[in-house]
Amino acid sequence: MLRDLLRWAKISKAGSDGEQFHTQQLEYLGKTANSVMVFPYGLHANCTPDSLALMLSVQGNPENRACIAWKPKDRPIMASGEVTLYHPDTNSIISWRAGGNLEITTAANVDITCTNITANVSGSATIDADGSVDITTPTLTLTGNLVVNGTMTNNGLDVGDTHGHTQGNDSNGDTEAAISGVT
Repeated sequence: MLRDLLRWAKISKAGSDGEQFHTQQLEYLGKTANSVMVFPYGLHANCTPDSLALMLSVQGNPENRACIAWKPKDRPIMASGEVTLYHPDTNSIISWRAGGNLEITTAANVDITCTNITANVSGSATIDADGSVDITTPTLTLTGNLVVNGTMTNNGLDVGDTHGHTQGNDSNGDTEAAISGVT
């Protein structure tokens, strides 16, 4: 009886999110039909064609289809106890590793939009960028020692260790020595 309720199917067309339930076209047993797609709470996908689906006949009615889909050939390899969210077509991956690390891997951008963000780091934090790092904010507060390795500028003017001033005469008419570098 259970074998009549479960079938393998192949997603044959991307779905539409414009309806009450997300449906996608699938092929099974030489037939083509639409099916409601089911995902765990909080997850949603619009599966690409050629994804594999497990089709369920709800209440034993073959016309009442629901599918759970995935792309098994494109899945990431994980160690025992690891959990991964992944995008099969772009290979973007969020992995909770068995050792406790959280890894985000993508060849695309990571965009975060929120009201506030807080990062409490008990060790060190590193940003290693091949390009520039821009911070735009009305106020930036740095607490602790600031170490700059390289040129430091403000509005295009050097304020780093090569920064200097030419001194004019003081109030007594004496010429002052030029100041170069940060002392």
